[in-house]
Amino acid sequence: MLPYSRLLGLAIALLSAASLACAADLPTALCTIARQAPAIDGVLDDDAWQDAPANRVETDHEGKRPAEPPMQFRLCTDGAWLYLGAELTDPDTKTYDLKDRGHDACDFSHETLEVFLAPHADAPLYFQFALEPGGADHDNQSGGNVKDHNFSWRHAQAVGPEGWVAEIALPLAELGRKAPLQAGDMMALNVCRETRGAVPLHA
Repeated sequence: MLPYSRLLGLAIALLSAASLACAADLPTALCTIARQAPAIDGVLDDDAWQDAPANRVETDHEGKRPAEPPMQFRLCTDGAWLYLGAELTDPDTKTYDLKDRGHDACDFSHETLEVFLAPHADAPLYFQFALEPGGADHDNQSGGNVKDHNFSWRHAQAVGPEGWVAEIALPLAELGRKAPLQAGDMMALNVCRETRGAVPLHA
């Protein structure tokens, strides 16, 4: 098996196209406002996902190598929750360790999706969420102890012969975003993947 590498996604999530001008020099990902929240079932067939643009992860964390195998993610919100749907391509899923190790039990040496979210783009506080294709998960906040911070986020995942799908719902009020999201709001976001690649794992 090849060593693992970390593949990074877009750094900033913007909640309306009009906001793009505010951060024209930053990578951006649009988050649509859903008329109806998607069901968190590991299948991206809801209307909310059809309306959300796909964001492809193009390179590794240094921006030097193509992100292989590729992945893409979509974002939407109902104001109270941020929803992320990721499609992680991999023709070799039969090698995955699909044991569900439980909560706060990701070991980050296996295939793992990570999401880092700062609900307020101009504040230093951010939250980390991780999910393995077998169902093991992890949550924490910056400067915290993983055992002391547990949030009521939800997730589902489905593994197929050509890759896997992760569907995640993050409770924004619980993460400090008290007012409902609306068009024009901005948050900071990083979407990462630990997977087989050409360079060792990077933190």
